[in-house]
Amino acid sequence: AGVLLDPEVDFKNRPAEMTRLLQLFEGAKYGLGFTTFGRVAFHPTFPWPESAGFGWGSPQLYTVSPESARKGIAEWRERWSVVIPSVPAFGRNSDAQLLPYLRELGDVPGLCVWQWALLAPDEWRQLAEFARRF
Repeated sequence: AGVLLDPEVDFKNRPAEMTRLLQLFEGAKYGLGFTTFGRVAFHPTFPWPESAGFGWGSPQLYTVSPESARKGIAEWRERWSVVIPSVPAFGRNSDAQLLPYLRELGDVPGLCVWQWALLAPDEWRQLAEFARRF
């Protein structure tokens, strides 16, 4: 049980607001996570310094190439000690491409899938196959 914060475009250029948001969860009794843009380099006005290290990190890597996803994971690992990428149940990296895409991510401790209700039976099978490596 826990909270996964998902601040996005409304927090760009607003570091004080990000700080206030994160302060609301200081001392929380449950797990804390943080998810937003997958590539730090592509969103320089996002308040990365204020949010870095808050809980575990989950870069949203839905539509990017495997190479860009690996770069995103590396960028997040510079800021979070635990990085669990968010991956798609839609778009070009889903359907028959899901498992090949996941295998390209490198060594990750787990996955978040957006959104599970969209997963087809074959995608559930691919996720189960990927999970066997854990």
